[in-house]
Amino acid sequence: MVRRPALALLGIPIALAACGPLPDADLSLDVRFEVAPNTFVDGCFQAGVSTVELSFASNRLGDVRVPCDSDAGVTVVVRDVAPGTYRVVARGLDRSDNVLYSGTFDVDQTSAGSHVRLDLEQPTELVTRFTFAGHGNADGMTCAEAGVATLNIVVGTQTYSNVACSSGGQDAASLTDVQTGATNLVVQAFDPGGTKLYESRFNNVLIQPGSNEFTLNLLPVAGLTSTLQLSWTFDHQTCAQAGVSTVIYQVAGPDGVALSAPETKACSEVVNLAGLAPGVYTLVNLKGYVGGFETYRASNVRLPAPAGRSQGWQIDAPHL
Repeated sequence: MVRRPALALLGIPIALAACGPLPDADLSLDVRFEVAPNTFVDGCFQAGVSTVELSFASNRLGDVRVPCDSDAGVTVVVRDVAPGTYRVVARGLDRSDNVLYSGTFDVDQTSAGSHVRLDLEQPTELVTRFTFAGHGNADGMTCAEAGVATLNIVVGTQTYSNVACSSGGQDAASLTDVQTGATNLVVQAFDPGGTKLYESRFNNVLIQPGSNEFTLNLLPVAGLTSTLQLSWTFDHQTCAQAGVSTVIYQVAGPDGVALSAPETKACSEVVNLAGLAPGVYTLVNLKGYVGGFETYRASNVRLPAPAGRSQGWQIDAPHL
């Protein structure tokens, strides 16, 4: 007859697959949950847990799911476990199988049996929101404006590659199972073709258990510049249709300082501003003249200038 090991929860045996000769030592695992920093409880109800899931690296022991339907705590007993060290991944799940608590443990089993406590913590999540080439307190560019498709994010010794810059309408990435403590973040941003456009390092960022959220402003890769190409319409009409022959315009940089005094151009002439530092520029004023009189005007128009690209903007000035 071949004996099978059993998992017992509160005296209820649960069969586990096994093969080969089995020793007679039991491995008992007490599970607790960290409901607040350094505050652990035994009760499943108090922690909001309905199922405890254990995954053993040993093929012989396999995976176990145990109902957790009381506030008396949960002790899992695995029968006939050979002496040695076992890697156990434990999770506390809610009724929808969402992971509320988790932990990875190296459990030592002796020939006489072992009784081990597993303290499960809330999974650490890092939500990073992104802006690009911001200046001071001014907003930077969005992922789309900056031409960024994916990111590589390094958190301490952990690397998350090919992370989407924008997901679900948000310029943010959600990273799970992140190392806790003070660490360094390095973020690289790439265009759809894989060219690195932005990169920044953030030192001594404190990652705490639970949810962490940061907004990161990424700077352009050294040497990359931008070009703005500006053209105009007037109440959605061309220069000729609106009768505009001359425009006067002024552009300010990301720091809010005007690049030059107001300039006068023929209406049909496209304005090229080359060699710009990437960032968000502002069209301070655009004035369209008909027969020598100011007839159209636009003010304070946002002009994102992405790194390594030439970006065209057509500004529409409404009738005065």
